[in-house]
Amino acid sequence: KHELHSNHFSKENNVDALITWTVIRTFIKGSIEAFQSPHGILPKETFVTVEKLGKNRCRVPADLRGYIYDEFLRYEKCKQELGLWDDCDRVRQLLLRLVESK
Repeated sequence: KHELHSNHFSKENNVDALITWTVIRTFIKGSIEAFQSPHGILPKETFVTVEKLGKNRCRVPADLRGYIYDEFLRYEKCKQELGLWDDCDRVRQLLLRLVESK
């Protein structure tokens, strides 16, 4: 995670890899809104629009949200190219299977 993030780390977007990873797991892939979306991922428009998640719920400054979402897209692309999955993917699949089995 850190290697992927640090390869494209820029001075103007001083976002730590841990913050990026936490935002991915908490909002982009881990929120109820993400789970309810067709692909299990919070749409970029929803994430970058402060009013959608609220500034108190997601404390990431509005000017950094687009950058973090782009980092997420790079992470997903790299993960898919390597045939990998993460905990959010696993949890989503388990929940979907539970729903289907009812």
